[in-house]
Amino acid sequence: MKSIILNEERGVTLTTVIQQNTREVPFDSERPAVLVLPGGGYCYSLTEASRPKSTS
Repeated sequence: MKSIILNEERGVTLTTVIQQNTREVPFDSERPAVLVLPGGGYCYSLTEASRPKSTS
């Protein structure tokens, strides 16, 4: 795993996870990629949003 700082002032980073080569997945084979891009900008969060919801 490697984190790259994109904007230090705002605390913006890009974290990458690269799958290691194995016998099952050789170096020259194509591998799928997954990008997780959270939407919007969050200036604040509500205290209620951080509380677990009751399941009963």
